[in-house]
Formats: sequence, C-alpha cells, structure tokens
Amino acid sequence: MENLIQPIILKAKEKNLSIRKPTAKDRKLISKIVKKEDYLYGWKESTLNQLLIATNDDILSMMTFKIQPDNIYLNGIETRERYSNMGLASYLIDALIMIGRKLNKKNIQLYVAEGIDNQRAIKFYERRGFKLDEDTIDAQAEDELIQLTADYFDIETFEVEDDQIDEFSSDEDITVDDLKENIIDTFYPMILYLK
Repeated sequence: MENLIQPIILKAKEKNLSIRKPTAKDRKLISKIVKKEDYLYGWKESTLNQLLIATNDDILSMMTFKIQPDNIYLNGIETRERYSNMGLASYLIDALIMIGRKLNKKNIQLYVAEGIDNQRAIKFYERRGFKLDEDTIDAQAEDELIQLTADYFDIETFEVEDDQIDEFSSDEDITVDDLKENIIDTFYPMILYLK
C-alpha cells in the first residue's frame, strides 16, 4: 500500500513523520495508547485497512478504511488530542484519495455524525471535495455503518441480539429496526467522486 502513496510519504518525511500500515511493534504501542486514551475506539484491532502517522517513538493519528470493488469506504480518522491541529488528517485523506485513484475506484464514501459538534469535520471533508449526498450512498455503506456500530457495542448482529439493546438504551420499547433507523439518521453520508 505504501507504494501507492509515495508522494504523501515523502511530504510527511519532511516533518519527520512516517505514514504506513501498522507493524507488529505499532500494534503493541496502539494497545497501550488505547488503554490510556479510551476515546480512540477506531484504533482497536481491525480487519479493515489501516494507515497511521507516527514519529520514531509515538503514533499520532490513524485512518481505517475498506477497499470495496467499486469504491473505498472510509471508516474513520482519529488523531490523539495532543496532536490535533497539525494537519495529520489531511495527510491521511490525501493518501486515501491517491490510493483510490491508483486503484481506479469510482468514489470514497464515509459518514460524519450530524450536529453542531461535527461541523468542523464536515467542513474538513468539504474542503477536500466531499459532498453531503444521501441519495448516492448505497445500501452496502449503510450496512457497513450498522455492522461497525454493532462491533463498537460488541454486538454480534442486530438481528439476533435484541436483548442486548437494553445495555446501551434507556428506551425499553426500542426495536432493532428503530435502532438501525436511528443509526442511519444520526450520520451524514458524504462522497468524493474520483472519476
């Protein structure tokens, strides 16, 4: 994957940063960081693709994504608080766009949580060419979001785990379908066309 993003890697090296897939050594450090900084839920071990930005002795930011037949689904970018406002997410997005173009993908899709708290994230993606576009986000991305949310709550599947909803919901009348609808309605779909 690193060979697909060589120009971004060179740009990062100018600032003594490394952009790469996590190594076994990185995984050990990631595990320690997650224990200390529990807000980094996207840093958990994942079957998805991951790129990180690191110095010689620390990991600053990480992006998780899935390469699909026609597109790339960006699961998320998380930067540790003490490294925010350094432009790290821009390096990762630029790398993902470069990967998408070199792999001849049609677009990059993602969801950003709605609300005033995330206007900064929405503007960030808009500056990079993403658009809010609920009509073109396909069912596969919505299903992915639901599964990723299920993974976050450590629920195997929504269909068979109805009784686990009570663990994180104060509404006793909520159904699995209600939860799916709420999850999808709570996130804003964004898309960047690469072709």
